[in-house]
Amino acid sequence: MKAELQRLLKNLKKEIVQDIPDELAACEVCGATDCNSDEWIHCENRIAHAECLKALAKRKET
Repeated sequence: MKAELQRLLKNLKKEIVQDIPDELAACEVCGATDCNSDEWIHCENRIAHAECLKALAKRKET
């Protein structure tokens, strides 16, 4: 019974959990798909893009 339940759970996981396609996982700013967390946090392109978006949002508010 336990083996059958484990097999069922494994099969369910295969059906539900899938890899994200590269085009969806790519960075919206530079298109990179292989940045680690530290690189992403310190990415100058991403930070500059976020600041630009904030500035545009402030302009729209006024």
